[in-house]
Amino acid sequence: THVEGFRVYTRALSMILIKAAKDVFGKECDIVIENSLKKNLYCEFVDKIIPATEENLNKIEQRMREIISLD
Repeated sequence: THVEGFRVYTRALSMILIKAAKDVFGKECDIVIENSLKKNLYCEFVDKIIPATEENLNKIEQRMREIISLD
């Protein structure tokens, strides 16, 4: 169904986000995905050592795109 497909898609992107963050900032980088806000996810760095700056988020996004392009 449409709802189940969206759930699977969201879960896959969550896993890619976590993998990309660890690739960019190292294995000590932990991201928590708290909950969904409509069609968006609320995420935060657990240890707050890595600031959620636009530059850092762009690095993660670029790595996510690289991972997806490997498919």
